[in-house]
Amino acid sequence: MSKLTLSQRNFWPGCQEIDVSGELDLAVSEELRAALDRAVAKRLHVLVDLGHCEFIDVSGVQVLVRAHERLGAHGRQLLLYGVHGQVKRMLAVTGLAGVNHGELELPSDEVLAAA
Repeated sequence: MSKLTLSQRNFWPGCQEIDVSGELDLAVSEELRAALDRAVAKRLHVLVDLGHCEFIDVSGVQVLVRAHERLGAHGRQLLLYGVHGQVKRMLAVTGLAGVNHGELELPSDEVLAAA
């Protein structure tokens, strides 16, 4: 079992990145929910790096889905990237395999200037 660690940084103006490492399960999903809630309150786009996430259970998926819905209600996006292994299988089983994750595309200079 690998302990969950979250690191956060401003990725570009109006966008925050959250790096999820370890196991995201019921015991620790509240930590990610709190970080995502802060991003929603600030009306930020959010990138979630799951490249170091070894495991996710349904509570972790629920946190991501809820954040996606709440961010979308404010015209913001949640992008998952680095998805692999068990995390990818869990997203496939829950029907989220093709939703908002894949290769990370950085915004153009025009987008950055408008932010």
